[in-house]
Amino acid sequence: MIQKPEKRPWSKEELFEYLDYLQEYGEFSFYYLLVLTEEKQIGFNELVNKIKVLSGKKFTGKNIAGVLGGMSRRSLRKEKLVFRRDDGWIFLLNPKYSEIFESYFSDYNKSK
Repeated sequence: MIQKPEKRPWSKEELFEYLDYLQEYGEFSFYYLLVLTEEKQIGFNELVNKIKVLSGKKFTGKNIAGVLGGMSRRSLRKEKLVFRRDDGWIFLLNPKYSEIFESYFSDYNKSK
């Protein structure tokens, strides 16, 4: 049986670098993580609607598939940043990283 390599944790610097990258090149992904940081956990439709309000753009739920695919590719050997509970598609941040996200977005919101 082939054993999968253990996922490595994200450092604060790596997460900040990733979020800076998303701010510049991955708007939907950036808002996705911002909403999860603010809401702690949220249903699928509420998540998409909140992203629309924050961005002022018309996004659809299909965007989430791309976001999750992009995160998976980028974090192939890293721990998951986001979890999905199967009881009604409820999304939440990996609690291990919530304080780092909160500090990043606190600074982001102050600069707006």
